[in-house]
Amino acid sequence: MVGDIINRNIELDVAAPYKLAMGSLPVKGVSIKGVELRDIILTEKKSPEGTHYRLQLYYQIFASGKNARKFVLPAENLRITKAEQSLKVTIPAWKYRVSPIAAFGEVYIEQDMSPYRGPMLVDSGYLKPLLAVFLGLVVISIAGLIYINADPAWFPGMGGPFSSSYRLVSNLTESLESNRRAVLSIHQAFNKTYGQNLFEADVQEFLQQHPGFSKIRHEVEAYFNLSNEVLFGANPDRQIAASLPVLVKFCEACRNCERGVA
Repeated sequence: MVGDIINRNIELDVAAPYKLAMGSLPVKGVSIKGVELRDIILTEKKSPEGTHYRLQLYYQIFASGKNARKFVLPAENLRITKAEQSLKVTIPAWKYRVSPIAAFGEVYIEQDMSPYRGPMLVDSGYLKPLLAVFLGLVVISIAGLIYINADPAWFPGMGGPFSSSYRLVSNLTESLESNRRAVLSIHQAFNKTYGQNLFEADVQEFLQQHPGFSKIRHEVEAYFNLSNEVLFGANPDRQIAASLPVLVKFCEACRNCERGVA
């Protein structure tokens, strides 16, 4: 493109007693068809057999156009001399293509499938770390949802007393006997969590030992009022005030407190 620099390296071995004629070197600053010879660097290494020359030519592109165009670095003729003798060494021309910095008008790349044009790759390197982050968030989210909602006892942190009680209560069908079983199962979960039999008078101490349940303090107190009537009341056969869906919801809330996700 405009402003780019092209570098050509020429390695030349000249047998003694021949030498490279300095006057035959290309002239720095000469411009041909929009290509300027910007710099010349010549190094030489002598030996008894002759001299090894390394010629570095730096060309800068100033030509431009609306479309990609073919250009040619012209051939350069060097001379090696010995006394009055002179031999010519030709550096061959080199073809290349100059493309505009910005496309002009509509571009149909299928009409210009030149071997000079490399594959136009899309830089996706910056997407890989983002993809890893998003995949990590997805895995964490799925694990969190499983931990909050799943019931298998083998999953870490899911074998607590209220988790077991919830599996039992949620599978019961609405009936007076099922309600009693649900109340008893939840009460046993409280006993296991407390480490001993838990009664209504011990609720405050239980909440101090397990502050995670403080978020449902009123529900816990209401449950123990119901539990006392059902399990220890004078008339245990009376209709239970709380229905099975209410007990299932309360047990689920206790399970969430137990897991620390309430």
